[in-house]
Parts: sequence; structure tokens; C-alpha cells
Amino acid sequence: MAEAIPTSDKLIEENTDRADSFAPTSALSLRRNFSWTFVGNAVYAASSWGMLVVLAKLGDPEMVGQFALGLAVTAPVIMFTNLQLRAVQATDAKEDFVFGDYLGLRLLTAVLAFLVILAITLFSDYKAETVAVILAIGIGKVFDSISDIFWGFFQLHERMDYVAKSMMLNGIFSLVALSCAVYITHSVLLGAVAWSAVSAANLLTYNVPAALRFSSSARSSTGSYSLRPRLAPAKSFKLARLALPLGVVMLLISLNSNIPRYVIQAHYGEWELGIFAATAYIMVAGTTVVSALGQSASPRLAKLYGGGKGSA
Repeated sequence: MAEAIPTSDKLIEENTDRADSFAPTSALSLRRNFSWTFVGNAVYAASSWGMLVVLAKLGDPEMVGQFALGLAVTAPVIMFTNLQLRAVQATDAKEDFVFGDYLGLRLLTAVLAFLVILAITLFSDYKAETVAVILAIGIGKVFDSISDIFWGFFQLHERMDYVAKSMMLNGIFSLVALSCAVYITHSVLLGAVAWSAVSAANLLTYNVPAALRFSSSARSSTGSYSLRPRLAPAKSFKLARLALPLGVVMLLISLNSNIPRYVIQAHYGEWELGIFAATAYIMVAGTTVVSALGQSASPRLAKLYGGGKGSA
């Protein structure tokens, strides 16, 4: 029997898959994006849980409680001010906004987030060391929120391998840095500072250079992608208004998971909070698969919908 002649569509698909390994800006398949995202999220979640374990082993539950309280206080503020811009950016198939619009607005909201966190600590009755830990974690979260926009840039172009590598580097080096700092100094504050320093280093030494390499070879209808932040008042206001409902939803979700931590700290103390936080973190693992699938599929679905294939 004569061998079937491959169709032109199949040849194009095979050549595209083959080119993924060579073209730095070629979109990966949904399967590969899902695999990368799943591994990246799993390693990052395991590293985050490992930090709580290290604090418990090298310190005590009170240190775990201080670190967990820092995360609980900063999370709702960061989640709200982030406005889920990455999700908007990753599904902006028609490029209604350029990268600079997202980065400019994120820089503005990141500064606002830290000022709100600072105000919360000033009007709280936390111990001085706990306040310092919260502020140190807040600084790290600000750097993470800026990295989030670069992740959205890669996600839009369906290159979740860049995002996964960044997450893994951030998670693993954060675990190592915090472990070393706590082991040497026995201070949760210096551990939090080391954790924040890794977030800053991840942004400056991996995310920005990777985006620069990507943008130098990528082309669009307007030419090379510009990575400079842009704060055009009309555009920024339009983008903020579009994303505001998502920010409110994420604020409510974050408060829903963190209110028990506030109650435990207020009524029992940081020691008991540390025990609760280490136990409750296991729940994060259950969202890894769902999160990976959603992040991998959303850019492709947005492009199909934008191309008039929403009913397909």
C-alpha cells in the first residue's frame, strides 16, 4: 500500500514544533507550556513550604508565626494593587495596551502597595521585630509584583518556560538564602531580608535580561517590543479601570484565606500562628494543577477568541 502523502498543514505543524527548540520567541505547544508551568509552580510551592520547615527546625514556631504574619499582612495589599494585570496582559491578544502601559501602572501600584503596608504596620500593635519582618517581606513582594509583569509578557507569547525557570530560581534560591541567614544569625528578620534580596536579584538578573533577549528578536506590527515603562494618564486610567474588578476579587480571595491567621495571631499569639501556618500550607498543593492549566491555556484561548473562533 502506498504511503500516505503528508498534508501541507501537517508539514507546517511538524516544522513549527521542530522550530520551537531553536527560535527563542516561538510559541510552545499547550502541552509543553502546561508541563513547564506545573513544574515551576510545584517547585515554587515546595520551596515556600520548605522555608516554613526551615524556620521551624532552625528556630521555633514563633519565628514561623512572624514570617507567616508578614505574608498574611502583605498578601491582600499586594493582590489588590496588582489588579491581576498579568491576567489582563496575557489575554490581551489584540494588544490594546503595550508592555510599557502594564509596567508603568505596576510600578505605580507597587509603590502604593508598600506605602499601604507601611501605614498598616505604623498603626498596628505588633512588636518592633515583627514590624521589621513585615516591611522586609513587603519589599520582596514589591519586587515579585514587578517580575509578575515580565511573566505576563512571556505568558502572552506562550513561553511559559521562561516563567517556570524564573519561579524555580526564585523559589530555590529564596529557600537557600533564608536557610543560610537563619542558620548563621538565628534571626527571622535577616532571613526575611535575604528572602527579599533574592526576589530583587531574580528580577534584575533573570527576568529583565530574558525579556530584553526576547524583545530583541521579536517583531510585531509596530516593530521591536519596548520594555520601557510608560505612564500615559489616559491609558493608565483606562487599564486600571478595566482591571479594578479583578483586583477586588483577588483582595477578597486573599482575605478569605488570611483572616484565620489574623484571628489566631490576635487571640493566641505568633507561636500558635506558626503551627497553624505550617499545617495549612499543604492546601496550596491542591491548586497547582488547576493554576498551571489556566495559565497555559488562557493566552491561546484569547487569541482564538480574538481571531473570531470563540464559538469553535
